[in-house]
Amino acid sequence: MTIVRRSGRFRFAVLAAFAGLLVSCATTNLAQVTTRYIIEGNAAALRADYSGAATQYEAALKADPENSTAKRNLGIVLVKVGDYKRAHKTLATVQEDYKTDVEVFYFLGEASRGSGDFRSALAEYAKAAKISPKDLRVQKALAWTHFRLGQLERSFAISQRLHRANPDDLQIKLIFASVLNKQRKFEEVQVLLSSVEKSKFSVQSKDKISAETERTLLMSALAEAYVGSDNCPKAEPLYVEILKSRPFLAPALIGAAKCDVKGKQRARATSRLERAIKADPAVEEAYFLLGQLYEPLDKSKATYFYKRFLLLAKDNPRFVSEARITRSNLVNLEKGGTR
Repeated sequence: MTIVRRSGRFRFAVLAAFAGLLVSCATTNLAQVTTRYIIEGNAAALRADYSGAATQYEAALKADPENSTAKRNLGIVLVKVGDYKRAHKTLATVQEDYKTDVEVFYFLGEASRGSGDFRSALAEYAKAAKISPKDLRVQKALAWTHFRLGQLERSFAISQRLHRANPDDLQIKLIFASVLNKQRKFEEVQVLLSSVEKSKFSVQSKDKISAETERTLLMSALAEAYVGSDNCPKAEPLYVEILKSRPFLAPALIGAAKCDVKGKQRARATSRLERAIKADPAVEEAYFLLGQLYEPLDKSKATYFYKRFLLLAKDNPRFVSEARITRSNLVNLEKGGTR
């Protein structure tokens, strides 16, 4: 029997091949583990268990830190749970890998909007619109963001077009009504929302919280139109209903305060407006109205509220006339007089 002796080179080749097989198996196992976490995350997201989905995607990234699918999906569910800054940071790392994915840019916009950066949100929504011009979510987001930035003509053009194509869509009605209110087209808002009012603001939505929020916003828009038409008897019951469930909703508090002023209930108006700025320190109009209320009573407070209004409303075209009135009133206050 002859024993064949293996050379060192042969043994090295065998060992190298075996090591390569181990690496291949490890890579395969890693991919399988990562894929399993992503699949489980997707299933949780479909159940609207966004926190659970985030946990699964994070596990996938722990296994494979550069997995772009896990990053993309994690960024989207982080928006859903309100972690906007981390969502934006996560999605921004994969946007080059998903240049034609409308979801990535739409949710980048949502993350910016949630963080209060409406200009960045508008830029992201615009990218999403280029990818998918007919995506209704994106078009609604564009209309609403233009509105929040005070770009009323652009918001009006988009929301009017969307309403003509989707006359029963309540979100579009809400955006369109909000724009019309700022344009002081109060009677048009009342006509636009008449069917909603007749239905007693019945709203069908994917969940109870979304339905209640949408209902509240529609009621607020109609109440604002009634206030603008000097019809507080119709506006006040709507505000009372809203404030029962949302006692610190700033727009409702401001609208109710306007009716208080018309009814010469100045103390109640002041109280409601002060609650509004506690609930939302950036709500410009409340400061303007407080300045007016305090002007005959406390000049130092009136001056503070007026100056705060001018700081917050700077360069916002929605408040051009109020800013002009404020500057005039501040001049009078400095001279020792009132309006």
